[in-house]
Amino acid sequence: MDALKTQRSTVKGKLTRLFNFVQNCNPQVNNAHELKARQAEMEKIVCKFEDLQKAIKLLDADPERAEAHEQERTVFEEKYFSTKAQIDALLAPATTLRSSFGHDPLCTTMCNDTCTSRKPRVKLPQLELPRYDGDIRQWPAFKNIFMASVDGTDLPVVNKLQYLKSALIGEAAGLISSSLITEENYVKALEILTKR
Repeated sequence: MDALKTQRSTVKGKLTRLFNFVQNCNPQVNNAHELKARQAEMEKIVCKFEDLQKAIKLLDADPERAEAHEQERTVFEEKYFSTKAQIDALLAPATTLRSSFGHDPLCTTMCNDTCTSRKPRVKLPQLELPRYDGDIRQWPAFKNIFMASVDGTDLPVVNKLQYLKSALIGEAAGLISSSLITEENYVKALEILTKR
């Protein structure tokens, strides 16, 4: 049990260092690629914390300490979401500028103008996911759009399932309405919809 708590403290320390980095981040010095790499590392930190937290709760069933374990989770999650929001905010201007001007100003600063060879992009209107009601004739079109717009992205799997559930209505929504939002259920939900 002590070893698990020590590991949990180490993981919390990693998140704290990431949080401090983001607090002191200067977009003129730190490029978008570095922020994205740290964001990806943060997702690994969260997974490790969750694994350790589950193991601790399994081994320590004492109701008196359950609240302390939940408090650990709450503090960790608050720092995680704060850090994630700050990284997203730091990356958002770079994305807007990149799509507006055809290059990444943060990368240009870091790479001494080596990124300026990118071609300008046309700003396309935002796509809305179509709704799917279970009509088998509409499934191929819905699936193709969903796979290109959501499944093919680097979104966390649980977010992909949330997008899928929000795009379903009627009979289709009923097929997976009891599925909890978990990584495992995303693949299962797609299989249920495809097998109909």
